Amino acid sequence: NVNSALGYNCYNILIDAIKRVGKADSQALTEALAATKNLPTALGVLSINESHDAEMPVGVIKYTDGKRVYVGEAIAE
Repeated sequence: NVNSALGYNCYNILIDAIKRVGKADSQALTEALAATKNLPTALGVLSINESHDAEMPVGVIKYTDGKRVYVGEAIAE
């Protein structure tokens, strides 16, 4: 389910920050997390914005004649 994928994303965001910092330093990890940009994840490409919110595209679908049709992606502004 989506909660599993979101948990997996959180894990990978932390791993990415730890690899970029290269040491156990809480301040450096905080800064690395805030600087996360264009990280490929299981749910799409993720970036952390200036408010420290995660941004990633959301798939949009619509139903036409009872069938799912992929419309595209949207991201909050």
